[in-house]
Amino acid sequence: MRSGILYGLARKFRAVAMIGAGLIAPYALADTTLFTTQQDFSGWNNSSIVTSSSAIDIDGNSTNGAASGGGAGTPGSLQAVWSSGAFDYFYGPGEQGNAAFLAVMGTSATGDGGFTAASGFIKVDYTKPPPGTGNYFQLGLVLNYSNNFGQTFGTEVDNGNGTFTATIPYTINAVSSPQFTYFQLGLIYNSNYNTNTPFNIDNIRVVPEPASMGLLGAGALASLRRRRR
Repeated sequence: MRSGILYGLARKFRAVAMIGAGLIAPYALADTTLFTTQQDFSGWNNSSIVTSSSAIDIDGNSTNGAASGGGAGTPGSLQAVWSSGAFDYFYGPGEQGNAAFLAVMGTSATGDGGFTAASGFIKVDYTKPPPGTGNYFQLGLVLNYSNNFGQTFGTEVDNGNGTFTATIPYTINAVSSPQFTYFQLGLIYNSNYNTNTPFNIDNIRVVPEPASMGLLGAGALASLRRRRR
């Protein structure tokens, strides 16, 4: 069973890599992993929140996500802890040069340095810190890219095993040249739970909407046609 799951993930990433190379349309992809291993989470940071790649694992996945280019990785998660405040951000590294990552987000280069619009959903598995006297804890999404700082929240499902899954809608606005110079995916904590107690995040994955995927597919097919001439 486990080997079948890993095979499926590896097959998804190979498809992502082929999209980045313009070889296939991405409409067959869904629920593709962006960050899941210790390698994937090693670049996350924020000056006011302590984050670290942790050996604590939620999803049992040892295959790197699109953030690290696939391949064998080390199971783990992102551990975060804040010392004060009830609302802040923490970010992954810039992905503006990671064509496969952007492709599974549903966007693609326009040829003049810009990128196309896209939308979909980000899913995140996580644990929560002890509440103490607090009464709310929420994870949200931030997309930080040229001329945009979008913040969104979605829905939460209690998985019944001490973990939760957030499903958060996202929108990437079209960016024209020469403005697209950076792209970061980050998370927001919104909580009055105990400070100085860690929580863990794992299996950040994306489900682009069909419209975004179809636009990328058209671009990939056009690329194929150009190669055949």
